[in-house]
Amino acid sequence: MRQLLVSNLYATQNRSRAVKLALGNCLRALAPPEWGLNLGSSSTRLHPRVINLDISDIPEVDIVASGNRLPFRDESLALVVAQEDHAHTPDPFAVCAEVQRVLRRGGLFYLQVPFQIGWHSGPRDYWRFSDDALREILDNEDWNLLELGYSLGYGSGFYRIAVEYAAITASLIARPLYLPTKAIAALLLVPFRWVDGLTRFSPEGRRIAGGFFAIASKR
Repeated sequence: MRQLLVSNLYATQNRSRAVKLALGNCLRALAPPEWGLNLGSSSTRLHPRVINLDISDIPEVDIVASGNRLPFRDESLALVVAQEDHAHTPDPFAVCAEVQRVLRRGGLFYLQVPFQIGWHSGPRDYWRFSDDALREILDNEDWNLLELGYSLGYGSGFYRIAVEYAAITASLIARPLYLPTKAIAALLLVPFRWVDGLTRFSPEGRRIAGGFFAIASKR
């Protein structure tokens, strides 16, 4: 039940309309004989020519390794995808440097990061990123920033914090109440997420957006 609630209500960032469109465009550009890489893939299979890499040896993972030391030759890949992975690595800049090394010139880097979300293990949780952070990482002498957008809007940002607020408050009464309260709040507060599509119409929507994505090419 916990996994169903998390995947279908709380953590929907990989299935948002904006993400499906942006990532889909990157995947459609991948054609034989080129290969791509999914960093922190877990059990998600994005494309037949995208290699799954994760620190956990679980089904669908092709290579068990860390993102800051990728087992690939220089300029050997055409696409690297990192969805919500950078929040869980101690040194995201080192991972980006490795991505830049293994991508061929003109290769694409799809980077998706959380902004408003409660702490969650993966196995550890280190960082949150604004859209300014993505510009800092991917708009420089190494990268050409092609696209920057919302993975989730301000409705989802507020929803996530409201769910955690309710669950944490309940845990003050009794710690075991945290998870059932979180489940109930996740169900009842879903309507807050329905305004996500309006985020792009407000210059202030970025303030509590659920997350962002960026697409950059290697210079």
